[in-house]
Amino acid sequence: MNPSGGQLSVGTADLINRIGGLKQDVDILLQQLSEGEYLSVDTFANNWIHLTQLYSRIQAHMSDRALMDKLVRSDLLLAADLLAVGRMIAVMDNFLRCAVITR
Repeated sequence: MNPSGGQLSVGTADLINRIGGLKQDVDILLQQLSEGEYLSVDTFANNWIHLTQLYSRIQAHMSDRALMDKLVRSDLLLAADLLAVGRMIAVMDNFLRCAVITR
């Protein structure tokens, strides 16, 4: 049951659970990227690519307004964390684009 007293459909509940599982994988990559000691930039970049690809699988569902409404009602912290991670990825992607511009 969600906090508003309504039941989540089995399909929606399953999708939210899968998103939660993907988010756990995102968290592992974020921890590696933020705390890991990398011997090469290539290894860091490889992990960054994996993170963005994994997050894009989550983001594909975040455009579904009904699903996001249900996610906010059933797990507000997960919804907020997903939005924050997406914003952080956008910031880093913008930085990387700016960094490679030749002046």
